[in-house]
Amino acid sequence: MKNFKYSACIITVALLTILCASCKSKKKLVDYQSAATEENTTTSSTAKEQTAQDERPDFNFHAIQFNFNSRSLRPDAIQYLDHIAAEMRMDPSTKFVVNGYASAEGTARHNMTLSINRANAVKKYMVSLGIDGSRLIIKGCGKSDPVAPNTTQSGREKNRRVEVKLAH
Repeated sequence: MKNFKYSACIITVALLTILCASCKSKKKLVDYQSAATEENTTTSSTAKEQTAQDERPDFNFHAIQFNFNSRSLRPDAIQYLDHIAAEMRMDPSTKFVVNGYASAEGTARHNMTLSINRANAVKKYMVSLGIDGSRLIIKGCGKSDPVAPNTTQSGREKNRRVEVKLAH
């Protein structure tokens, strides 16, 4: 009977030793899984931050060109305005100044009216795309601030434009 108790005691100690070892390795597994989860969360957060940075709007727009004495949007302008609207949607809190310009042909009054009409044509189209009109401030500039000399045909063509800029 003494041998039996002694054997049972040894078996119990052996089982407890195995059980403890199993618990320690299980804890290591749990700790490893926690660490892996934290690493994935950190990596995921970093990836989300990078994606958010990549998706920042680019408000550096080039000019929208117009034909001589016209306030009608050209097909290439419409395509580009679709791009501008997509960028504007990324930050609905921003406001923009829509500056209309004309070349030097015509009277100062006519050029001012034409430049305002061009800016309004751009605003109207942007509003049709869902951009809040209160975000777009119209400004007619007439023949002021030419980007090219008005002495050549190509210079005058470049000056018939609308520029969309961030409002400050």
